[in-house]
Amino acid sequence: MRIKASERYSRVIVNKGAAFVAGLLLYCLSAPYFCWSIIGNPYGNFLLGTILAFLFFINKVSFSLRERWLFIAFIAILILYWQTSGYNIFFFLLFTPVLMMPFCRDSFANKAYQYFFTIYSVVMAISIIEYVLAVPGIISPLFTIPPLNEIKGDVYKVYFTMVTMEERPVRFCGAYDEPGVVGTMSALLLAKESFNFKDKRVIVAFLAGLISFSLFFYVAVFICWLINILRKKKPLVAILWLSVIISLSVIIVVNVPVLNEKIAERLTIDESTGKLAGDDRVDMFIVADYLDQMEGRAFWFGIDDKAYYLEIVKGSSSIFNTIIVHGWLFFICYSLFFIVYFLAHKNRKIPFVIFFFLYFATIYQRPDMFAYFYVFLFTMMARSSSVGKNEFPIINRDNVIIR
Repeated sequence: MRIKASERYSRVIVNKGAAFVAGLLLYCLSAPYFCWSIIGNPYGNFLLGTILAFLFFINKVSFSLRERWLFIAFIAILILYWQTSGYNIFFFLLFTPVLMMPFCRDSFANKAYQYFFTIYSVVMAISIIEYVLAVPGIISPLFTIPPLNEIKGDVYKVYFTMVTMEERPVRFCGAYDEPGVVGTMSALLLAKESFNFKDKRVIVAFLAGLISFSLFFYVAVFICWLINILRKKKPLVAILWLSVIISLSVIIVVNVPVLNEKIAERLTIDESTGKLAGDDRVDMFIVADYLDQMEGRAFWFGIDDKAYYLEIVKGSSSIFNTIIVHGWLFFICYSLFFIVYFLAHKNRKIPFVIFFFLYFATIYQRPDMFAYFYVFLFTMMARSSSVGKNEFPIINRDNVIIR
């Protein structure tokens, strides 16, 4: 289709502007501290999500038969989540904006993602500099704010682009309410970018993950790196690399006090609970008791007394809570959706085993099933890798649009 150059330039500006706004909204919905007053309010969160959904909707693809079925399946999964939650219709409406995320145009989704990643890395880079200056006391916090989640009961010291927890001042939180958020987001972004350290944003995400001392980050990065090595190298070379890296890692982690405390000790088995010492997501004794009692309808659709269970596990975060409240049917359908979505996109650059591992590792410790950022990033990890820098059609030498 031949379009005048002036019309094309206007369209490019509009498209890029919309993608930038989408990327900015995604960053705000990832919950940096300066957005807590907005996203901490259900109405504010819904408003931002609705604007984001509108931008994705006007950039949606024409639904093929496959995409139609996936869209219907995603709606059904969201309805199942709502019906097994015990909440009213407003609870359902709060999550409806997320429905468009997996189905917008690849080029627009990629551009929005690139803007999000740039904003994330720029803010994180400034936070890292502040952290280096704050730890020895060179700079002081500007003020304090209450937590995003009242359950945490901590006070946050605010610098400029960074907050620190009074109880855990050494661990790096960036602009987020806990180090684990930084570790999880950074690990997923590194995997999405295939650990391409030629990109300065990837370096920033890697450094942020390192100083967050997030157990998820260290384990996820190591396993993803190991899988890539095993896929690309000959077996003997891979075994040699693996032996060297593991030996060096053990020596460094065991002999550096802060790494020994934050990583090595958390990888040991707690004899009293029978699980990793660093796995503080949920009380497994309570979970095991409820899982054993889930029979019949409760097995598929969750327990009846959801409010009481959520009260006794208040403050914990684990996929087991989601399974007990919403049932195995929701968990299976939700997981199958992302697995099928991934397999339906053939030109991806992330191997299935890495996607599979990161998906389950993420929802195990952060079961925010319809959180905008996680749904968006899971779908971006599955999308085609053929989308390049020219996300929008370009003009040829004769000022004619060629695509």
